[in-house]
Amino acid sequence: FLNILLYVPIGICAPFAFQGRWRFLFAILLGSGLSFTVEYLQGWLPMRVSSAGDLASNSAGTLAGAGLAMWISHWGYHELPWLRGLRIRYPILVLLACFLAGQCFPFVPNYRLPHLR
Repeated sequence: FLNILLYVPIGICAPFAFQGRWRFLFAILLGSGLSFTVEYLQGWLPMRVSSAGDLASNSAGTLAGAGLAMWISHWGYHELPWLRGLRIRYPILVLLACFLAGQCFPFVPNYRLPHLR
């Protein structure tokens, strides 16, 4: 579940980095390629384990984020006319920020019910 959540921001932001009709497909390929690269590199690190399940859940997170971005852009096109011409000026910075935020996730404290007493 956490792997899915980590890649949703990439799926949301990546379609706005591309233009054209296939931008959502490119976003999914970008997230899946990034996930494949991370999982491949984890196979070479001594204390890390690479798994196809992680690759699938990361790709599913990217797919969910791209679907959400598609819904947002479709809804925004019809409901918010000022959003039609909106383009991110430096999309690579948005993608980099999403990736860095996802890498900081392990530092978020994990609260469990027994610790809240």
